[in-house]
Amino acid sequence: MKKNTFLTAVFIFASNLIIHAQVNTTIINQKTFGGSNIDFSATGVICQNGDYVVAGSSLSTISGDKIDTTRGLQDFWILRYNSSMTALWQKTFGGTNGDILYSIIETSDGGFLCGGSSDSPISGDKTISNVGLTDFWLIKLDANGNIIWQKTYGGSDVDVLKSIVELNDG
Repeated sequence: MKKNTFLTAVFIFASNLIIHAQVNTTIINQKTFGGSNIDFSATGVICQNGDYVVAGSSLSTISGDKIDTTRGLQDFWILRYNSSMTALWQKTFGGTNGDILYSIIETSDGGFLCGGSSDSPISGDKTISNVGLTDFWLIKLDANGNIIWQKTYGGSDVDVLKSIVELNDG
């Protein structure tokens, strides 16, 4: 009997937290974009100057809003918009296999660091081969989306990078 009372009390407490945590939100701006195949956003960032960068992965060739063709099965796809939702640039990066972007941050130098997973060999935009089945793939971009450098890290099995932070020393 005590166990049921405790669970009921926990449920009521948790329900109250959920109910009181709901906040009315207002949509300030929205934009739909994509090509003729499967495209998804995984992350985004509001830049220091107020621009928006949306990043994810794409299986689309040139179609719809996608202005660059695929490199392989699935590629990193990054789009930058200003506060009026006007496209400034978009970039597609990938090799011949599957490349999935999970995280992007604006770095202190105004560029971007993109991270995800890749099982592509050296091909397309990928200049470093995998060590294992799927490895971390990091790409450093300048403010205009041009590649500055890229790195691949991993072991002999599946390694997936989901989140990036910039340390105080850059």
